[in-house]
Amino acid sequence: MAKSAIAPLVRQAELADAGAIASAHIRSWQAGYAEVISDEYLRSLDDDLPLRTLRWQTAILGAEDEDAFVLVSEIGGDLAGWLTGGPCRDEYHGETPLGEIHGCYVDPAHWRKGAGSALMRDGLDRLTRAGYTKAVLWVLADNTRARDFYERHGWHADGGRKMYEVGGERHLEVRYRRELARGRHRDPKRPQDNGVPGGGPGGRPGGARSLERGNPPLMSWPPGRGPIGPM
Repeated sequence: MAKSAIAPLVRQAELADAGAIASAHIRSWQAGYAEVISDEYLRSLDDDLPLRTLRWQTAILGAEDEDAFVLVSEIGGDLAGWLTGGPCRDEYHGETPLGEIHGCYVDPAHWRKGAGSALMRDGLDRLTRAGYTKAVLWVLADNTRARDFYERHGWHADGGRKMYEVGGERHLEVRYRRELARGRHRDPKRPQDNGVPGGGPGGRPGGARSLERGNPPLMSWPPGRGPIGPM
């Protein structure tokens, strides 16, 4: 991977980042899904920028209440990408609580500069510190760029599959899973007391609110839900 001469900086998102996150979200979809999702739908995303910005403001303000986190990566002062994570939102039984990477996108202007890897490392670290020992994510089956990225970072397809509807089209999503580093963990079901965003009570079966699967650009928490994007 061609690294940037300037190392990416990862930090927690602030309210002022909402517009830049929303813009990067749109550009990453338009570039990354150009041969997967219809051009007409991807072009229409530009009209959603004001509403996306508002949704991101809401998500950033509400992340801690949802036991989740929103991270951004900067390169040379520019917002290069973002990642959201927290409790797993899928129904599961007989397992310890799972963490989830809800969304991870990098602005195409900053692809292959290390921003995605920096975000993933920090996101996994936060899930680990929150007490999770395993994590999952969902990605479009046709998104080979993202799937290659996840596999390089220790993720593997676990057989989970479902359909994702966007722009009047149905696309197959596959679930990826990985073990998290074992170390100092806290119980995800216990309230936070150290300022580290992470799992907790609330959600499905104990985490974030559900969202509208058919409208990823206009969703509630978290705005990153949907097929996870290109790095």
